[in-house]
Amino acid sequence: MDKQNTIQKIEEKIVRRLDGDIREQALKFIDYLNKNQMQPQQWFDENFWRVPYFEYYIFGIFLEEHSWNVIFFSGDYSGKFEDDFIKAIHDRVNICSSCHGDDIDVCPKGKDMVIFGKEYKNVCIQFTIFFENPIDDDFTHIKNMIDYYKGVVSYSDSFHAS
Repeated sequence: MDKQNTIQKIEEKIVRRLDGDIREQALKFIDYLNKNQMQPQQWFDENFWRVPYFEYYIFGIFLEEHSWNVIFFSGDYSGKFEDDFIKAIHDRVNICSSCHGDDIDVCPKGKDMVIFGKEYKNVCIQFTIFFENPIDDDFTHIKNMIDYYKGVVSYSDSFHAS
């Protein structure tokens, strides 16, 4: 699948699945990604996309009916940052919900993690940081996470990053 078709396809999916401000926010974010050579690539099916950075994938985008999510994978979440950024990330830590039941081949389950200085129990090993229907202020934090994750993705422990 060539990149031009992939770009058009995610935009088409956004237009079909999202409405109003949510749609506009998603399209604006995809435009930002495209301008920064991070065109989303279709992943599992038409609703799941990964965003590449060289040979790695730094996060995913999930499209649902009337909803979309930006999800960062498991990895090294350490370092010093501004308090509002840290709070935004802490507020979006995704605790494991055993969405695949007991099938360890599909999902290794949650694990205890330290995310920017705070300890969490049973964090989702696949989709650690979860922005649901991000709006204006969220994009500043998402862009900061993108910049941060570019530096740690090469030694990420997520099986989705490579």
